Amino acid sequence: MFKAIDRIKAQWLGPQIERYAQFLDELHTSNSTVRQHVRALGHFNDFVIGRGATCLDDLPDHVDAFVEHWQAGHGRWCKSAQDRAAVVAQSRVPVERMLSLAVPGYTRPSNRPAMPFSTSVPGFFPFLLKEKGLRQTSIHNYTFTLRPFDSYLAQAGISLDKLTPACITEFINDRAKTLHKSGMLNTAGALRVFLRYLHREGIIANESTARHPFRAPSAGRTSSDCWPASTAAATWVNATMPS
Repeated sequence: MFKAIDRIKAQWLGPQIERYAQFLDELHTSNSTVRQHVRALGHFNDFVIGRGATCLDDLPDHVDAFVEHWQAGHGRWCKSAQDRAAVVAQSRVPVERMLSLAVPGYTRPSNRPAMPFSTSVPGFFPFLLKEKGLRQTSIHNYTFTLRPFDSYLAQAGISLDKLTPACITEFINDRAKTLHKSGMLNTAGALRVFLRYLHREGIIANESTARHPFRAPSAGRTSSDCWPASTAAATWVNATMPS
């Protein structure tokens, strides 16, 4: 038992695997299930190292390849779709559940809501991946920042081709009530790229400008302070919407 614990701790993902094992123990998971999950995660550790992973944020990009690798090595006995699903679960479930604990913002695919604008602008996220070459973690950030905008437009009944400065002002004012400076900067950056893509695709008529929508914090404020709604809205409208 102690040898197994030492072996886990010695792995690159040792701290994350150990935390996940503690999580399973808190759920009163059976010992056999814990052992199976830890074993699969040990294989995942070796697999991602072999593929050149160097940080935790890279790990989501390797999940599907690892599942295929696991199935090739452990699924030769499978005779039915049910058998194959069981083998896939042996690898995918522990890995995705561990990543949910280890990687900020990561959620298992089965628990994820639809991608923002997946119906109205289905090409945007493939554009980020294929043309801009963004990593999955950066795409997660776009998802997080654009989902509230998608919800706002849906609730207000506003289509993308009808966007106005007033629409953006109201949305940014609402977001600035709760987001800190870093959150507002992420929102601004994601929206700027999104609006440029909409212009390229002919969904909005005028090209959005590229200049930065925020000023540095004023005297007496820190980066952890919430960004003033009036400043956020006014500078954002001037920076991104058609004149």
